[in-house]
Amino acid sequence: MVFHSHEFIFIFLPITLLGFFLVKKFFTYPWSLVWLAGASIVFYSSWISIYSLLLIASTLFNYLIGRLIEKYRFKEQATIYLLTFAIVTNLAILGYFKYTNFFIKNINIFIADPLPSLNIILPLGISFFTFYQIIYLVDVYSQQTIKHNFLHYFLFVTFFPYVTAGPIVLQKELLPQYTEKNNFKENLNLEGIIIGLSIFSIGLFKKLVLADGIAPYADLVFNAENSSGVSLTDAWLGGIAYSLQLYFDFSGYSDMSIGLGCMFGIKIPLNFNSPFKAVNIIDFWRRWHITMTRFFTTFVFSPIAISLMRISLEKDYASVLRFTLAVAVPIIFTFTVAGLWHGAGWTFVIFGLIHGVALATNYAWRELQLPKPLPLLGWAMTMGVVVIGLVVFRAESLMAAWAILQSMFGINYIAKETTTSNILNIYSVLPPLALLSGIVLLAPNVYELMRAWPVTIDPLEIDNTNYPKWMVWQPNIGWAIFCTILFLVAVFSIKEKTQFLYYKF
Repeated sequence: MVFHSHEFIFIFLPITLLGFFLVKKFFTYPWSLVWLAGASIVFYSSWISIYSLLLIASTLFNYLIGRLIEKYRFKEQATIYLLTFAIVTNLAILGYFKYTNFFIKNINIFIADPLPSLNIILPLGISFFTFYQIIYLVDVYSQQTIKHNFLHYFLFVTFFPYVTAGPIVLQKELLPQYTEKNNFKENLNLEGIIIGLSIFSIGLFKKLVLADGIAPYADLVFNAENSSGVSLTDAWLGGIAYSLQLYFDFSGYSDMSIGLGCMFGIKIPLNFNSPFKAVNIIDFWRRWHITMTRFFTTFVFSPIAISLMRISLEKDYASVLRFTLAVAVPIIFTFTVAGLWHGAGWTFVIFGLIHGVALATNYAWRELQLPKPLPLLGWAMTMGVVVIGLVVFRAESLMAAWAILQSMFGINYIAKETTTSNILNIYSVLPPLALLSGIVLLAPNVYELMRAWPVTIDPLEIDNTNYPKWMVWQPNIGWAIFCTILFLVAVFSIKEKTQFLYYKF
């Protein structure tokens, strides 16, 4: 079951929402959380039910370790051992499910008797709920958690609007919203439901109409049979089509996630903020998958960079060597790891490497205080890196990615006896590409539409003069009609079961 399915929209969500309000009205407050937690497990179980046991076991394990760390907090060595044990266990479970077959495949290259593939199915959302439980344990160790019980923690981990594909939430952002002494009751009202439904409808339209609508053009180019023989035009059109597909797919999911949270009075962190408007790659990663960037910056980049900077200062390295060692190397390493986090494949590693090098270059440019490119040029260079990176990200293999990239740059990769032919009809694909690009670059995003209402846990500093007043969402009949139309068009576009692209990661 996914957010954009008939089962979710017309069965699961109405029952869960109605039941939540009824339980809250006729029973004590904790029972409404029990209802939400139970509904979240039902939602997760609708995929592969046995893996719901893994989610429950993971939640129980990390909660118990957290309590042990609190109990023995005055025994420094014991808490370090507990924290290390828990983190290693979490990463080992993630590694087993996500990377075992990847390692087997690469080991088989070097051995005569190949190891059999284990055909492991990746549990939905394991990359996400593993990471925010690790953050929770680090916060417990650092004594930065608020008072909570197992019910609060269980809902924090399993809440269905974000358990499957993020954002990567922090306990300090969500746990206070699940306790009795917060503003939960004040946020829970009809206005919140209307706002949530509006945001959900916009996200649903993005996913089912815009993202899924452009997907066939990208699929044609990246099809394993076609990718080795695409023309220069097809390569660029396909790369841009996939970039827009992933943009609206992830943007749609992020909107639906936040909209669902609003319906239940829960504010979820911002994870997507018009990244294709970025004029440099640093700004891009402040806008794209914001919580993932935050996680890797905090737990991978910062410790490495601080250690290497300390070494550089102690040894009095020259500024160029110090920058390379303490900034460039940690950035490249961090984003290579982040690329691998997205998926078990070399294409993801190279994707991360591309962005790591681009980020290091951007920071070096700033360090040298070179003149800033004109905004249009900066945007063009940023989008060039993004599209090239996403070509590698989407390709079935490194060879397929290399073939498409060489076609994009006019390099004759294919054997002389092979000829290329246009796969895409340029007159059919250009109008939707132009329309989607216009929406991306000119239209306000959902958080700009909702700027008069705090719909996320993160306050946005938005200039209200950027867009006319009629583009500001209001609880009136005009916006009700507009959102209803988007909702109906999206619902009637449900033809077959499709997943969010980030469900794969």
